[in-house]
Amino acid sequence: MLYTLAMQIYESSFKTDIFNYPIFEEYFGGMSFCCFDIETLGLSPSRAPMILAGFLDVDPDGTATNTQYYLDAPEDEAQLLSKTIEKLNSKDLVITYNGKSFDIPYVTKRYAMIYGKMPTIRPFDLDLYQVVRYGSSLKDVLGGMSQKHVERYMGVSDDRDDEISGAESVQLYQAALLETDPTVKELLTEKILLHNSDDVAQLYRILPVIKQCDMHKAFSMKGYPVRRSSITNALIPDCLTITKNRLVSGKLKIAGTYPGEPFSYVSFPSIDRPFDVNFMTDGTFEISLTLESRSGALISDLREFLPDPEEMSIYGGYVNGYLILKENGEPNYREINALAAKILQIV
Repeated sequence: MLYTLAMQIYESSFKTDIFNYPIFEEYFGGMSFCCFDIETLGLSPSRAPMILAGFLDVDPDGTATNTQYYLDAPEDEAQLLSKTIEKLNSKDLVITYNGKSFDIPYVTKRYAMIYGKMPTIRPFDLDLYQVVRYGSSLKDVLGGMSQKHVERYMGVSDDRDDEISGAESVQLYQAALLETDPTVKELLTEKILLHNSDDVAQLYRILPVIKQCDMHKAFSMKGYPVRRSSITNALIPDCLTITKNRLVSGKLKIAGTYPGEPFSYVSFPSIDRPFDVNFMTDGTFEISLTLESRSGALISDLREFLPDPEEMSIYGGYVNGYLILKENGEPNYREINALAAKILQIV
């Protein structure tokens, strides 16, 4: 355990099996990541402080390191929030369960309340709750959509050592604040820390659930990160997030967000760039590509804007310089996502 003036930092390590999956590598290969979970004194960031942040880093040799930032007193929350964002921003990807709706917004709202400005959180949030909900029918067989329901389904429930709920964690923390006996206080704290450390460890253990999901469909609906390795426009950041891809009125519509300072950039279709591009000062962007319709299928002629269309031949919808994005009434989500990412590489 390490100490700071306002909070305590706990670290522990264990060995785990390494998760490997080609589709995971297709979207996140080469990216650094951690699992992330927070504990708060309530569900409303306007009223309840955050008291604990837990992170799990996994090394290539299977060494999993759990790092926890814990407050002895909720009035010291400012440092906890600052350290949490610093840790998050050291990663390209953060794995959560319902983090897009709870953990990440909670951190940003608490930070804004205390520091008077919104923080920038850089990594993409791979929210397993959303992948399961929007990329599978598992919600019909899980019996519920909580993380513990998924743990039971994946057969890893017995890997948990803690026996408390989030609500009980709040009660234990409030009891610890009033406790004067150091031994009892330490025991209460250990139970809170164990609950959180098991939550982040279990996140990594249930990660294989994505093998049973249509990740391409989930990401097309809920987003994925794009790293622009070959920069063709210095205005546009090298790290972008697609938030949604849609096929609308014969067009591929790409929506997303960008980090950093806001800027405005508009590009209209040209001979070698046949798509509309609009980066707006609210930190969002929109791109629209007109598609060809043939026998009910929607097709993109890659020869119009890719120097080497054959690089897309690894996708099943590729045919002689064309990419089929929709056929027989069904979207080809993998091809849609790959094309959207490729367009962002060349805007």
